[in-house]
Amino acid sequence: MPAPVATAELVLDAVKARLDLIVGGPDYNTNPTKAIGIPRDAVPEGAGEKLYLAHGSSVTQHAEAAPKHAERATYHIWCLSNDPVNGQRKALRLVRDVQKAVRSGFSAIEAAGANTGPSLGDYLRDERAEQITGATVYALELTADWTVDLTT
Repeated sequence: MPAPVATAELVLDAVKARLDLIVGGPDYNTNPTKAIGIPRDAVPEGAGEKLYLAHGSSVTQHAEAAPKHAERATYHIWCLSNDPVNGQRKALRLVRDVQKAVRSGFSAIEAAGANTGPSLGDYLRDERAEQITGATVYALELTADWTVDLTT
């Protein structure tokens, strides 16, 4: 019998589905390409906007000797634009689109397993990613909490 799918993976898929709405979606200001993983390659000038999504970490919140405990996963979302004139503006628009897509889908993320709630944190410039990609990069963190029942 295969091992059960980890809740962190289910929540990652739910966040990815929310970000998919931005790509070609009529209700958003940008039309980025999307990748799973960390920005590791240079982005050609004029390549438009790009989104990256990666699971960063998971931690057990309560580890007492009980059949249930809480877990928290952190996901990283990077918003890139390599527009030579308006890179920062376009990256900020992409951040706003990500916030809109993710926040409007909190219930879908909760249904995927984050049963004690997701939270979208602050966004900030990521200088390291900017050095690697040559683009304007803003990074966001999303955390998701859930209860794990070890009896099932």
